[in-house]
Amino acid sequence: MRLARRWIIGSTCLILVGLLHFVYWDLVEVFDIEQSESSAPIELLWWTRHMPWVYDELRRCGVFECRVTNKRKRLASARAVLFYGTFLETGDFPLPRSLQHSWALLHEESPKNVAYAPFDDFLQHFNFTSTFSRYSDLPLTTQWLPSAHDLISMDYTMSFDFKSSNLNVASPSVVFLNSDCDTMSGREHYMKELMRHINVDSFGSCLHNKDLPASLQKDYMDNLYSPKLLRFLSRYKFMIAIENAVCEDYITEKFWRPLVVGVIPIYFGSPSIKAVLFYGTALKKGDFPLPRSPQHLWALLHGESPRIVIYAPFDDFLQHFNFTSTFSRYSDLPLTTQWLPSAHDLISMDYTMSFDFKSSNLNVASPSVVFLSSDCDTMSGREHYMKELMRHINVDSFGSCLHNKDLPASLQKDYMDNLYSPKLLRFLSRYKFMIAIENAVCEDYITEKFWRPLVVGVIPIYFGSPSIKDWQPQKKSAIFVNDFPNAAALGRYLMELSENKTEYDSFRGHKLNRSHPIQNEKLLHNLMTYRYHTGDLTLQGSLFQRFECAVCKNATYRGPIRRANARHNNCPLVPIYAPLESKKEPHSLVRWRSAMEVGQCQARILDTFFRSNKPYNEADFEAELNRRMDDNRCSTDAKLH
Repeated sequence: MRLARRWIIGSTCLILVGLLHFVYWDLVEVFDIEQSESSAPIELLWWTRHMPWVYDELRRCGVFECRVTNKRKRLASARAVLFYGTFLETGDFPLPRSLQHSWALLHEESPKNVAYAPFDDFLQHFNFTSTFSRYSDLPLTTQWLPSAHDLISMDYTMSFDFKSSNLNVASPSVVFLNSDCDTMSGREHYMKELMRHINVDSFGSCLHNKDLPASLQKDYMDNLYSPKLLRFLSRYKFMIAIENAVCEDYITEKFWRPLVVGVIPIYFGSPSIKAVLFYGTALKKGDFPLPRSPQHLWALLHGESPRIVIYAPFDDFLQHFNFTSTFSRYSDLPLTTQWLPSAHDLISMDYTMSFDFKSSNLNVASPSVVFLSSDCDTMSGREHYMKELMRHINVDSFGSCLHNKDLPASLQKDYMDNLYSPKLLRFLSRYKFMIAIENAVCEDYITEKFWRPLVVGVIPIYFGSPSIKDWQPQKKSAIFVNDFPNAAALGRYLMELSENKTEYDSFRGHKLNRSHPIQNEKLLHNLMTYRYHTGDLTLQGSLFQRFECAVCKNATYRGPIRRANARHNNCPLVPIYAPLESKKEPHSLVRWRSAMEVGQCQARILDTFFRSNKPYNEADFEAELNRRMDDNRCSTDAKLH
């Protein structure tokens, strides 16, 4: 009882010091504690009936002094009401609550003891907490470690040889000391399985198979670090250290006690994983880590358009991620300019050919347009637009899509994998124009299609990101498909421009204006601050390592929980296509629109599974998708817009 009294007095002082940081200074004008010895001390009322006696006494904790009592009749004069979590009663709170009352909660236990304690709906009513969590006001994370000295002391540490020579302990020398056989962590079930494979000395009432020495049987649960008990445990090589529940920072003597006696803990409890990382291109609909732990951040790295992962643009899916790295400027680690190797490449003259040199190239027919693509089934209708344009002007098409010319033999092997090889850049630089139509239209989805022609001093003919003008180096750096009613009009303009040196070079200010090559402040700022680009070939510069470091920083300095939304993968849900002369939709658009409707349905199914927080697999997902499609529930989803 005296030990319990000392513990509660000590904890009260700790709570008092922390609590007064936010209530004390507001009361200085009233009490003026530093200057007036006659000031009445602030009153703290222990509301929870955790002690069998009534007390009312002054408590001095450093420079602070308070009157601490558990007399409920003093509620009206108290400035803070203290609650001890283990003895909370759902029907026993001091209501109506006075506006002057700060509520403070001391609770070091897992949810096993107070099932409603982890929830925001309950916790939001407290102004100060002291729990096992590092995020509480007075963290108790290491409360069960007696001291730093105990952790490094050799007082109970036995040598490996001594442990191995102990004939009373069967190999592999594992001890289990537990009397709680009904845990949230499933400790008892795991131990049943483990004990089928190895010898484990179990001394507690849970899975008991050996008796403690008589001198330890009486109080081993109340005196967790008694010298006798520590000496007894130190002869083992391993000790089971499975917590009764899995909560971040919930670490009890189960972990610390074996470390104190030089025994290796076999631990399961407070998770070491703080974030789970996903790579969008490799996502599988039936492969997510459920049930999801509350402390797990989910982070998504996804630089592709919706045609790769059709459920990715939808809020129903994205809202489950706390950190994203996508092409969108609104993501946490934007990859908007990732396909521009460097600012130097944008202004360098290394591959820039003069207008006269380009015009004298007899191997390139006027108006000198190059098209390099091997994807002939796009959401943007690129292949349909190019068929029309190629009816009006000459276009050298080297990719497998609308192919009409072969690349030089030295480039045919890896031009798709080595987008900025010097050989390829030199080859492309002889053209005046390059087709730069993205495979899908999404805000800030800008690939090498736009940047590569700029790097080699060729004018891009661009269709894709609606925000592209936010990123061009000067106000006139590209020709935009949307500025022309159809491919015929664009073709006529290109023929005229290809013969006008002055007008042509006016698009190449980022190369030819040496005093001020980049005049776009947004682009300049991005180039000075962005954290990833394809031109950084160092290990530290890899996209995956940059992403990992960004998530690490976010998880370490974790603030309020954030959720992603559709702006993090900013794509219109109905595919937008390049304008055709017939003013009709490309025939492939019907299929892509249908695919996006299925993607929306998939996103909603994933949302349902994520919210249920139960494991499922690919077969479960496909079965649910088929049910919804058979019941026509996918088509009744809100129409794409």
